[in-house]
Amino acid sequence: MYPILLAPDEGFRRPTGLAYTTSGDIHFMWHELAKAFCLVLIIEGILPFLYPNRWRELVASLAQTDDRVLRLIGFISMLAGAVFLWVIK
Repeated sequence: MYPILLAPDEGFRRPTGLAYTTSGDIHFMWHELAKAFCLVLIIEGILPFLYPNRWRELVASLAQTDDRVLRLIGFISMLAGAVFLWVIK
């Protein structure tokens, strides 16, 4: 079965998933989404911080890349992320 998340500030267990019914549950969901967004910003900022010149070259090459290739890269990235989430769930 799926693991149960334990909210750090509350003494009851809540099932994982999108079935949120009370305002506290909705707050919990937005808090988790905010943490995930913060992690995305941290990960996205690593390359420009460590290698600004290389990052600039990469962005310039992406500007010249065909839309179809960029869509394929985006689709593969989303698919990999969904698979990894499913695996660690």
